[in-house]
Parts: sequence; structure tokens; C-alpha cells
Amino acid sequence: MLEEFSQRTTQGLKQHTLFRLMLGPLQSFLDINVNKEVEKDRQVILHAASLVQSEKFPTQQDTQHLLAMARDIDRAFLRETAIFPMNISIEYHDIEPIRQQRIQCLLSESHQLFRQWHTMTSMRNALATMYDAQQFYKLLFDILHLYSLETRMLSHSVRMPGLISFARDTVTQTVYVVMESVARQLSQELSGRLFRQTG
Repeated sequence: MLEEFSQRTTQGLKQHTLFRLMLGPLQSFLDINVNKEVEKDRQVILHAASLVQSEKFPTQQDTQHLLAMARDIDRAFLRETAIFPMNISIEYHDIEPIRQQRIQCLLSESHQLFRQWHTMTSMRNALATMYDAQQFYKLLFDILHLYSLETRMLSHSVRMPGLISFARDTVTQTVYVVMESVARQLSQELSGRLFRQTG
């Protein structure tokens, strides 16, 4: 879902002249960034599965463990992107309240889903038992919305040569508006697809 979200956001940004000029050189950077976020979500989902196997429920300690793991993934990302002409200094005190909400949401919902799945013939049926179409849409949108908010906060950690503060703020707001629009559209599509197929 995050990969599709990133691709659609990129397409939306290409409608803006400034981004058409910037996205070519930045595309590989954006690809590395979305892979980083996919890995963070994968770790949260795997942790939820391990809790279910151990017959445990998520705690604050689990959230803190996953936040620390996310920091490790960030550090690997910074090493990998050191070749790009930008300076990134992540301000964790700004972004981690939002990141924590996203982790807690994904961990809690994944945990409930895995528990429900044990009693069902398929994950699709388990999802349809847990949510109606509107509830599932809201869940997907909430996850993507928190991702958009975190991205907006992270933009303040990025410095690019020649990009003045006013331009950076304009770029940040444009990216956020496009991400929110894509989040609504993609959440609606995925929710509709699931509930049409489960009927």
C-alpha cells in the first residue's frame, strides 16, 4: 500500500512545474525513503504476529521497542542517502509523537486482525468481520494521514543547497496536500475493492 501511495504521490507532484524539474534527480532518494517506511511497517506487523503467537497483548514497552527499531532503520537510511546533495538531521522530539500514534495504530489493528484470522478461513474474511467499508476506509486513511503528517514534520529536517526557507515551506505544503488527496483516494479504492470482493 505504501509503495502505491508513494507512486501516486509522485505522479500527483509531477503536475506541479517545480516538482517536474526536481523529481528526476530525487526519484532514487524517494524510492529509498519509501522502502524505509515499508520496512518500519513490516517490523510492526511482524511484532504483532509474534505477540499473538505468544498469547500476549501490545504494551507501551512494545511501542518503545518499535520506536527504537524505527530509529535504527532511520540511521541506515541516512547512511544510504549520504551521497545525495542534502543535509538531513532528524529532530525526533518533533516527529516521534506522530510516529508513535502510527505505530500504536498499526500494532493494535494488526494484533486484532491476527487474532481474528485464527478463527476464519482467510484474512479477507477476517477483515470483513472486523470492519465495515467505512470503518476500513477510516483505518487506512488514518494510517496514511499519520504518514503524511510525519513526512511534513520530517521536511523540516532536510536542507538542500540553494533552496531558501520560503521555497522549502512551499514545497512542504504542496507535498502534504498531494499526499492527503492521494490518501483519501487510495483508502477509498482499497476499501471498496475489499468489500466488493467479500460481498
